Amino acid sequence: MFPIVLDLKKVSILLIGDDVAAVRRLKLFKDAGIKDYLVYSKNPSEDLKGLAGDRLVGFYPRKWQIRGFDVVFVADLDDDLSRKYYRLAKKCRKLVNVEDKKKFCDFHVPAIVRRGDLLITSSTCGKSPTVARMVKEKLAGIFDKSWAQKLAQVAVLRDGLKKKGADFLEIKEKSEEFIGKKKWF
Repeated sequence: MFPIVLDLKKVSILLIGDDVAAVRRLKLFKDAGIKDYLVYSKNPSEDLKGLAGDRLVGFYPRKWQIRGFDVVFVADLDDDLSRKYYRLAKKCRKLVNVEDKKKFCDFHVPAIVRRGDLLITSSTCGKSPTVARMVKEKLAGIFDKSWAQKLAQVAVLRDGLKKKGADFLEIKEKSEEFIGKKKWF
C-alpha cells in the first residue's frame, strides 16, 4: 500500500450499496464536503434513503452508468454482486473500494480523525479495522476540536510568508517557531 490523500471534491463518486456500510461511507463523504456523488441502491435502508436524499437512484447501475464516475465504492453487497461491480468498474478503468472485501479493493479507506482541514488517518492495510479504529480514537483524544483553528492559524502564517517570497526552509522554520511559542506540542 502507498498512502495518498485523494481530494474527492475533484472527482465524481459512485456509491453502490443498501444499508449500514453504505450509510457509513456516505457520512464520510458528507463530512469531507463531497458533493459530486450518486448512490445506487436496489434495496436502500431507511437511513440510506434519508441521508442520500435526491442523490439516491433506486436500482444498481449498469456498466454505461459506471463509466460516468471516477471512483466507485461498493458496500453491503454479497460476494457475487461485489465481484460483479468490482469487475465492471475495473473494465471501465475506475478506482474501486469494496467494503470489507480486500481482494476487491484498489485502495482502503483509513480510520479518520477530521479537525477542519487537519486530517489524521490510521490504516492497517485492511488487516484489522478494529486496530485502525482504536488508534483513531486515541488520536482523536490527543487532537481535540481546537486543532481546526490551530491549523487555520498556521495556514495564515504560511500564506503570509509565501506572499513575502519566503522559501520552503524559512516557512518551515517560522511555522515551527510559531507552533513552539504556542506550546501545542
